[in-house]
Amino acid sequence: FTSKNRDQKIMPIIKIDINEGRTYEQKAAVSKDITDSIERHFGMDPKKVMIFWTDLERHNQSVGGKMNGTPPKD
Repeated sequence: FTSKNRDQKIMPIIKIDINEGRTYEQKAAVSKDITDSIERHFGMDPKKVMIFWTDLERHNQSVGGKMNGTPPKD
């Protein structure tokens, strides 16, 4: 394999952890931009780019030892 042929077989996986509240449309637009950038800069097939979104609930986050948000209601 040449380096380029080997790279074409690799599936890039991108994980995005972000505070909840973004819309499906916003995530779709960012996913398209990221995929286009991977294709343009790495020469990868966009069909092989996988992006996983994780919406982070504020009550499950801590900054500086202090919890964010309010506790969830049971």
